[in-house]
Amino acid sequence: RWVKQGRQGGFCTAGLWQFSRHPNYFGEMLQWWCVWLLAFSCSSGVTDVLWWATSASPLFTMHILLNVPATGVMHANGKNLKRYYDKFPETYAEYRASTSILLPMVGYRHVPMILKHTMLLDLERYEYRPQADATSSTS
Repeated sequence: RWVKQGRQGGFCTAGLWQFSRHPNYFGEMLQWWCVWLLAFSCSSGVTDVLWWATSASPLFTMHILLNVPATGVMHANGKNLKRYYDKFPETYAEYRASTSILLPMVGYRHVPMILKHTMLLDLERYEYRPQADATSSTS
């Protein structure tokens, strides 16, 4: 409903969005990994080749949501953040600095940058670069 009403107030910070910028993508990935782990009870243990083969599903889901530019986190970030930086530059920069990109967590602003860029997947490719956006629109 919030999107249909024109995203009043700019960007969403209610509910899980106060702890994660993309809790919906995190939830979908978590769901597939949980299904994979639940399948372990139907297998013959870690030696079951079929159980290991089923890991392709959560890995494929993660790949689609994290790496494919037309969907998921890649699509929701980068140049698509321009509207927030144009309308709410300080507010959105503060939100981004204090909110995890994927994993819902409290205290994100206190996490060392090396952990943000490795374990928490706050990667440079998800950043908004105004100069890159300007050059792509002029070519």
